[in-house]
Amino acid sequence: MNNPKLYIARHGERLDFVDPKWYESAEKPHDPPLTHTGKEQAKELGIKLSECNITHIFTSPFSRCVNTASNAAASISPHTRIYIEPGMCEWLSADWYQESERGPVWRSVQSLAAEFSNIDADYEPVYPMSHNFDGFPESTKELASRCTKTYRSLLERFQTTGNILLVGHGSSVYSLIEVLVPGAPRKSVPYCCLTECIPTEEKFKYSLGMHCDVSFQTGSQDISKTRYI
Repeated sequence: MNNPKLYIARHGERLDFVDPKWYESAEKPHDPPLTHTGKEQAKELGIKLSECNITHIFTSPFSRCVNTASNAAASISPHTRIYIEPGMCEWLSADWYQESERGPVWRSVQSLAAEFSNIDADYEPVYPMSHNFDGFPESTKELASRCTKTYRSLLERFQTTGNILLVGHGSSVYSLIEVLVPGAPRKSVPYCCLTECIPTEEKFKYSLGMHCDVSFQTGSQDISKTRYI
């Protein structure tokens, strides 16, 4: 089996970190959308990837990731399909969702597909859409195990001649890099940063290309103020 090249990206700027009052009246307070800046970051991510032969995009079910994937896909190719994959979701930390007894709530695939036409609603994910409840709470070890199972299952299932984009969160991106490229140097994970994992001759093993790169973005980020969820 020839491993495809994997590109890993974090979602763009999220609305609730810019406008904290959004949280107070939100129906799904743990599922904020992107800001206008976040959408622009996602478009620039897609432009960066437009010549990288991306054939599949797998994204966390959280709205900020789906929106990032959709905006990026528009710049990659109008035919690029998006697959909702809970295996790419945020770390289900009990500390982050203290007021939730079951875990964070996200939208259904049907609801997301009604808004984003390039979502494949028939895709059967590695982890079920109930993982936000079934997998909560989650330890860092369980997060790493989830990320490992997700990328290995996708590589087994999708024998593509192109490359794959995985869209996640600060924690899942960070964990994915660690399991894909053991010993990779630790770096900050800014909004819409891009990491390139280059296949080796050994199955499931990768080397590191660009690492949490944001040099392609026209806007600036204050990484010291960027939170990782």
